[in-house]
Amino acid sequence: MDKSWMLEDRRSRAYELGFEGFLKFAAENATNENNIPCPCWDCGNTKDFGRGIIKGHLFSYGITPTYQNWIWHGEPSKSASNLDSHVDSTHKRGPGNTHEAEADREDDHEPVIDVDSGYMDGNAYDDSRIHHNEFTDFFENADQLLFPGCKNFTNLSALLECYKLKGQFGISDTCFTSMGDYKNAKTCPTCDISRYKLGKDNIVKEGVPAKVLWYFSPIPRFQKMFKTSEIAENLIWHASDRENDGHMRHPADSPQWKLVNHKWPEFGKEARNLRLALSTDGFSPHRALTG
Repeated sequence: MDKSWMLEDRRSRAYELGFEGFLKFAAENATNENNIPCPCWDCGNTKDFGRGIIKGHLFSYGITPTYQNWIWHGEPSKSASNLDSHVDSTHKRGPGNTHEAEADREDDHEPVIDVDSGYMDGNAYDDSRIHHNEFTDFFENADQLLFPGCKNFTNLSALLECYKLKGQFGISDTCFTSMGDYKNAKTCPTCDISRYKLGKDNIVKEGVPAKVLWYFSPIPRFQKMFKTSEIAENLIWHASDRENDGHMRHPADSPQWKLVNHKWPEFGKEARNLRLALSTDGFSPHRALTG
């Protein structure tokens, strides 16, 4: 099944046809069409919904591009398929080629497991023991708080959240790993400026950051704006009721607005697409004001 649509622009026709085909495939393999795992960025196959809600999520948030093997929606697991093909090839050798099979396994440095007799060599036993310990550790981390007094995350949930952020924003392994090296740093590794504010006596106030970045997620705010009929009507006024007579009456008459339409015509065709701009207020770039 073609999955190239997962990397396409969510506004494109290819993406729309792709997720329609995905929803059809998922519904055909689901035991209950109202309880299908949602593979969008926000849900990550951890929440079940009907086709209508999943369609909205895939259009709003996009599908997780790394979800290439749709094991939660009826597609066979690739690892299981590889295991079946390995078993088939082993059985085809027949009982007369036992020594040849064992020699091949020795060349591949794989542990020898005799299924019929239940024999397992030392390497296989060690591997199974290690995997069992890792599995046990996962359960322990799932219940262990990230730090004493933490109410929102366990070791496992924090790790999964980091993986989600890493994949969502395309953070490289090197960058993601190096961030932890500066968690206790008191100065910038590049310019050596203090991480904390300086008092009037030029003494560092530890614990008071010199710079604070406030981030408010804009998408939920935009969605709420369109839920109000009056505001929604004003948001598309430039396309529905604006008088286009060549005079500068609205930002839509500006060269910058028209440049966006020229460079991204698909974006410009949709009147509901919002354009963000930076604005400043409260200071004069030419002279100092008092009072």
